[in-house]
Amino acid sequence: MKTSRVTRTVDGRCSGFTMTELLIVIAIIFILASLLLPTLSRAKDGALATSCRNNLRQLGLALNMYVSETGVFPTAKTDDQGFLDWARWKVALSPYVARGPEIRTATGIRMESPTFNCPSKKGARVKVLLPGLTGEGELVATEVSTSYSYNGYGSDDFYGMRDRGLFGAWDPKAFIPAREAQVVAPANMIGLADGFMRAGNKIVGGGTEVLFRGNDWVQGPVDSTSEEIARKRHNGKANVVFLDNHIEFLRNQLLFLGNTREMLARWNKDNDPHL
Repeated sequence: MKTSRVTRTVDGRCSGFTMTELLIVIAIIFILASLLLPTLSRAKDGALATSCRNNLRQLGLALNMYVSETGVFPTAKTDDQGFLDWARWKVALSPYVARGPEIRTATGIRMESPTFNCPSKKGARVKVLLPGLTGEGELVATEVSTSYSYNGYGSDDFYGMRDRGLFGAWDPKAFIPAREAQVVAPANMIGLADGFMRAGNKIVGGGTEVLFRGNDWVQGPVDSTSEEIARKRHNGKANVVFLDNHIEFLRNQLLFLGNTREMLARWNKDNDPHL
């Protein structure tokens, strides 16, 4: 038989929690939790940003291996319909990535590559077709979501085609790949980074094939929740891997809008800001 235990005071009365005391204890617990949760959230975001940097470091190593073997950087090509295929750099790097995309079974079950994905999962991601193998060794296409972008155009815009980035020179229906020797300062040139996709003049997702700098990519109106999330993927910062494979964690405003000579030069293979 269970008995309840109470504490008696010196005058014989039972002592316990009053309703007021209980409410005070609950309030204190809520206050402590509210103070602790933001700290835990920041710690989690920091861990995800670190994992993202590890992904970019692997992609940077893959880029270095590709260039060492071929002597040129991955470039864009036109597809069967004549459209410029920006995703070719991912196809080029996928054989050098340890956790690359793959198809696990002959039924076509797809598996995303964690190396091509920012683990924060903030913002919509773009699916890219890469060659894969079924369980029976047949070549098929693998869909891979990606959060990262390639410095194909440098400080140039899409329409300029002025041979500043890693895609190389426009010829005029395709690119002449940039050669390794054309990069003047590898330690000071952006290779890959957290990227954004644009429709019109607005960021609309968490990843695209090519990095573009300029006001339209970071500022301007926000039309959807995914746009806002994409801008704040790492609390308004982006991980960037340079061609010597060192990583920097830069504010979006600095990376995409920085107009100093030093910042503009970091986009271009000739290490010139082109002001």
